[in-house]
Amino acid sequence: MSTHINDLASAALLHLGLAPQNLTSSVTGNSCDLISNDGACFAMQLVGDLSGTGTMLAGKLQESADNSTWADIPGASFANVSTVNVVQAISFRRSQRYLRYVGTISGTTPEVVAAVLIGGQRKQI
Repeated sequence: MSTHINDLASAALLHLGLAPQNLTSSVTGNSCDLISNDGACFAMQLVGDLSGTGTMLAGKLQESADNSTWADIPGASFANVSTVNVVQAISFRRSQRYLRYVGTISGTTPEVVAAVLIGGQRKQI
């Protein structure tokens, strides 16, 4: 199978792991049902403004078979972010149906504007 994407809209399914928002504390994003996805996945973490003293965002993805018991996905963590206007992308393999984003924010009076997009290849019949 080629890794070249000719038509992203037809070849991939995208999920909003975290709607764009201003965060002042750690966050757990939306649960994403990847039943219609197949193969490897990817995620993008977009960080805009960042303020406060020593503010840092540590983002990762977790998976669940039943949408209630969650575990970290090996290799599905973003590098820590402590500067403004950062876009990060990671690829990973999942073994469970559901995914979610977890962002841990540290610092004194932190504020982080962030969003997360989760995607994967659409199942082919």
